[in-house]
Amino acid sequence: MTDETCWPAPVLALLEEQRAMTVAIADEKGPWAAPVYYIWEGRQFFFLSSPRARHVAALAPGEVKPAAVTIARAPADYRQIAGLQMAGTLSLVEGLPERAARFVLFGRRFDFFQRFLTEPALALTLSKTALYRFTAESCCWVDNERAFGERTGLF
Repeated sequence: MTDETCWPAPVLALLEEQRAMTVAIADEKGPWAAPVYYIWEGRQFFFLSSPRARHVAALAPGEVKPAAVTIARAPADYRQIAGLQMAGTLSLVEGLPERAARFVLFGRRFDFFQRFLTEPALALTLSKTALYRFTAESCCWVDNERAFGERTGLF
């Protein structure tokens, strides 16, 4: 999306190709993971979710919580598995200007997003979501085409 220079070419290709990432947290009930659509800017990944969804429900405004994210291909051949494994923090994006700017990026990345802005029932659903930011603090690249199970630390 933007600030692509922080990612090597194969990683950037994966980020463009894939549309969903899995967000993992641990709360009082234990570990939990959920797939979400994403956009990214550098090492920050943004997604929309219901504030009641378990993967974000424990996050209060202004709070930052630890989280992990993975973005990966899921091919039939194990040799073609490639993806990112990231640890970092999760936070709520506050403020209408920042939310509106990310909506523009969602619209550019996802053809269906325009429907959420124009169809009344979908617009109502969208108005009940919150925007979240995952900031990657450490990241590994897995590429089985290079070697089975090989992980390369990116940062």
